[in-house]
Amino acid sequence: MARNRITTLQLDEDTDPDEIISRARKGMKYIGEGAFATVYGKPRGTSVIKIGSMGDNYISYAKEVVKNKTPNPFLPKISKLTIVKTGNDCYRDDFYIVEMERLIPLYDYSKRMYKGNIDDLMSLFSDMLEEDVPARVAVKSRTMEIGLPGIFKVNLAIKPNVVKHLSHLVRIINRSVRSSDGSTDIHSGNVMLRSNGQLVMTDPIS
Repeated sequence: MARNRITTLQLDEDTDPDEIISRARKGMKYIGEGAFATVYGKPRGTSVIKIGSMGDNYISYAKEVVKNKTPNPFLPKISKLTIVKTGNDCYRDDFYIVEMERLIPLYDYSKRMYKGNIDDLMSLFSDMLEEDVPARVAVKSRTMEIGLPGIFKVNLAIKPNVVKHLSHLVRIINRSVRSSDGSTDIHSGNVMLRSNGQLVMTDPIS
């Protein structure tokens, strides 16, 4: 696997930022977009690129994910994060390019394989982040209350470590919020899945 890294690209006045974007998405097609970013990928590719404004608080989460050295199946696999600085007089604001694994939208996958209750899952993530207690305590409390086995029926392999992984996820999200001016944004559109049914928190900050 490629080494995770963050790079900064400072454009000179002769470089058109749209050329950088065109090169990054060469051979790719539009997949979707949100308020701050657009995603592109090849039809049968296993990775995508996400291009967005540096005003997007997602960038704080992406940086934490890239810097993280503890394996966690709930985190997206980001192979590269490029921050492009365009200059004060440029027509385009600074932006980022994220290269990451291709995932499956939760709403596309749920009818075929995902057996958990989506509403309970979103409640689980939200409540864990709102608890004014250490992450591990919040995770244990909520998972016991709503029944962990009922939510994580698909990927049984991670079940013995799920509390540890979720606690780690909560700590990363909280650090991301503290390093930005955003807040948590937990809903089914910001959780995706791998082909094995593993849940991945893609963009938990607004």
